[in-house]
Amino acid sequence: MSDDKVLKEVKGLSQKVDDLKQEVGGLGGRADSLETKVDGLDKKFSSKLDRFTELYLDHDRRLARIEETMVTKEDHQDIMDMLHELLRLSSRKDEELTMVIHRVEEHDHDIRA
Repeated sequence: MSDDKVLKEVKGLSQKVDDLKQEVGGLGGRADSLETKVDGLDKKFSSKLDRFTELYLDHDRRLARIEETMVTKEDHQDIMDMLHELLRLSSRKDEELTMVIHRVEEHDHDIRA
């Protein structure tokens, strides 16, 4: 092989190496761009995850507070039964008082006569 051929081949290979360097350099820029985008998405995801965690904990606390203060059907029925009993006793006392007043009025009428 002649020196000229070898020189041409070396120049061609050198050009190919330069082209590959440019492509790799371009890929490096794209990799940096992708890394920036991934970092941005990571920050967004982290903030959304933090917000979700806050909401979850707030709802968990609210649910616990509701469970502590809520009345069950049995509790409600017990209260209603007690109220019915109080109403029955009150009605009975009212009837007894009416009868006592009526008798006092009869006796008062007999005493005055």
